[in-house]
Amino acid sequence: MNLWRMRNGPRKFQAAYGSRRSSTFSRSQKSSQSPPMKKRLAILEELRLWLRGRFTLTNEEKLWLLIVLIILWAGLLGRYFHLKNQTAEPLTDQQVEERLSP
Repeated sequence: MNLWRMRNGPRKFQAAYGSRRSSTFSRSQKSSQSPPMKKRLAILEELRLWLRGRFTLTNEEKLWLLIVLIILWAGLLGRYFHLKNQTAEPLTDQQVEERLSP
């Protein structure tokens, strides 16, 4: 077996286009071409299906996630309105002395 092929594998243009002989394209043009659009769409479709299979949730999991998100949003909204309605009050002299004394 050829050492070059052992190190680098089959030539890209042979794998993509089959025959070594071509009437329209030279070797440099063939190796620089991108795969056809149909192959890209098929790859993206398979990726989408794979991701959907990994991240789908059952109805029970969706319910628990919804409950957790509702609790989280209720806490955030409560904190927002609490901080919004707080007013700054000046300290009295007695409070200042209490805080400064060790």
